[in-house]
Amino acid sequence: MTTNGASCQSTVEDKAGNSTVCTSQKISNIDKEKPTITFTNDVDTKKGPSDTITISVSDAHPATDTYKYGFSSDATCNASDTYSHSFVSGTSFTIGTESHNGKYICAKAVDAAGNVSYQASARPLNIFIDTDGDGIKDDNDKCSNTPSGATVDKNGCASSQKDTDGDGIKDDSDKCSNTPSGATVDKNGCASSQKDSDGDGIKDDNDKCSNTPSGATVDKNGCASSQKDSDGDGVVDSEDNCPSISNVDQKDADNDGA
Repeated sequence: MTTNGASCQSTVEDKAGNSTVCTSQKISNIDKEKPTITFTNDVDTKKGPSDTITISVSDAHPATDTYKYGFSSDATCNASDTYSHSFVSGTSFTIGTESHNGKYICAKAVDAAGNVSYQASARPLNIFIDTDGDGIKDDNDKCSNTPSGATVDKNGCASSQKDTDGDGIKDDSDKCSNTPSGATVDKNGCASSQKDSDGDGIKDDNDKCSNTPSGATVDKNGCASSQKDSDGDGVVDSEDNCPSISNVDQKDADNDGA
């Protein structure tokens, strides 16, 4: 019930002609008009790190201290929702937390006559905080400060930030993935068990003859005949006329041509 501030005077006269002037109380107008709530800056259609909201209230008899907003899982705002945040009509405020994602903003306003209005935002909040801009939300990002433009995995990690095999060399510089745990590696992240430095088909950790000539046939130890002296006579097998028998002077004692 609100008043318009006007007064009414009337003259009362009895049968004897006596009269008196009386002044009534202020005339009361019954206000049944609910406040009009408008989201003049609604929830953004695109996800972002924050959302700037503006709610405006229009009413003939406003009670600004009643302007509140809260969050609802649906777009039906009513008295059952919680309104714990105050707002000023026409003044923007910012929501920068993901805790209310998927929920609608519900606004409530009560005027001086006690009329109540509720209004929901057009769409639910979709705050997406991604500090390093790699496309992975901060709360799911296991690698902060990803270099700009780098391709990341589902955890927000670029190859320059990961050491998948735990050898101390980042993946983008690691030429040997899946290094055995605890193995010593070179600057390229390769253990001897992963390298074949001389290209003879035998890994370095099993290769007893390094620097095998290119294209040479080797045994299981990675040794070519030019690298072996099977009979220990000081002459390598490739040049030894009798590689299985020690023959230092390489004579052909039996004149068989061998």
